[in-house]
Amino acid sequence: MRKKRCIDIFLNKKLIRAINILNKIHFITNKLKAKHMKKILLICLATMIVGCQQSKFGELVATNQLKEANKKIRTFLSILDDPNADKNDQENVLCLMYPKIYKYEYLPSILRLTKLKVIDAKPKDQLLDDLRKTTETYSKKLNITCD
Repeated sequence: MRKKRCIDIFLNKKLIRAINILNKIHFITNKLKAKHMKKILLICLATMIVGCQQSKFGELVATNQLKEANKKIRTFLSILDDPNADKNDQENVLCLMYPKIYKYEYLPSILRLTKLKVIDAKPKDQLLDDLRKTTETYSKKLNITCD
C-alpha cells in the first residue's frame, strides 16, 4: 500500500509538473500572441495614417498643379483672344504651348483629382476632345494651321 501511495505521489508530482510546464507554455504563447497582435495592430494603424496623409498630400499636389496649369491656360487664351498679339506668338501658343500644357499638366491633374474623388470631371477622351475643338476653333478664327 505504501509503495502504491509513493507511486501515486510521484505520478501526481510529475503530472503537476507537466501541467505547470503546459501552463507556462500556454502563458508564453498567449503573451507572444498578444505582442504580435499589438505589433500587427500598430502596423495596420500606421499604414492607415500614412495612407491618409499620402492621399491628402497627393490631393494637395494635384490641386496646386491644376491651379498652375489653369493660370498658364488663361494666359494662353488671352494671347489668342488679343487682336493686337503677335501672329507668331499666337501660332506658338496655339500649336505648341497650349496643347502641351493641356495634355501634360492640366489633364493629369484633373484625372488625379477625379480619381481621388475631389472633383467630378469628364472622362479623359472627352477632355482631349475639348482640346481638339478649342484648337480647331482658334485655328479657324486666327487662320493658323498647325502641323
